[in-house]
Amino acid sequence: MRVSYKHLKQLVNFPYSPEELAFKLTNLGLEVKGIDSFGKMEKIVVGKIISIKNHPDVDQLKVVELDIGKKIISLVCGAPNIREGIFVPVALEGAKLRGGIRVKRVKVRGVTSPGMICSEDELGLGKDQSKVMVIPSHLPPGMGITEALGLDDIILDLEITSNRGDCLSVIGISREIAALSDKKLNLPSCIIKNATPQMKKVSEYK
Repeated sequence: MRVSYKHLKQLVNFPYSPEELAFKLTNLGLEVKGIDSFGKMEKIVVGKIISIKNHPDVDQLKVVELDIGKKIISLVCGAPNIREGIFVPVALEGAKLRGGIRVKRVKVRGVTSPGMICSEDELGLGKDQSKVMVIPSHLPPGMGITEALGLDDIILDLEITSNRGDCLSVIGISREIAALSDKKLNLPSCIIKNATPQMKKVSEYK
């Protein structure tokens, strides 16, 4: 089971580093098999598609104009799901993608492309290679993708044994951490709309 270190910290204000937490959980019988981090994605930013035009020399490609915060750039893209107004991850010249691929400024049949719009697969955030990744539209153009998508996090990979079904959730793990650290467990509130009085008593907890 994979859990977010930042999410655990929101539920329990414990003092441990990721490595210390992994050691303590493992000693408790909740083995942490690995600690993973996305790391900072340099030169990959939020971009808003402003306009899309046909490539002058290739029918399958488009010339896409994007707002990336401090300036407007144009890139060549052939993804089927691009449209005006959506927000996408834009890898600029020098960015490093999955597999160690470096983004370069290229000329595609006469049109210069100083970067690329990325798919989930190219960012290592999923397996979809068929289309560009669409990200939430409330994010400001130019913001680094690491900050925008909350990727500045640590993921703990736990091996939960069959006798610890109580720990097959973030809240379950958080209860154990609260006991370990002698800190308060801050459970989220949960309210069911249009519920009967009996249902509300069960669902309203902190």
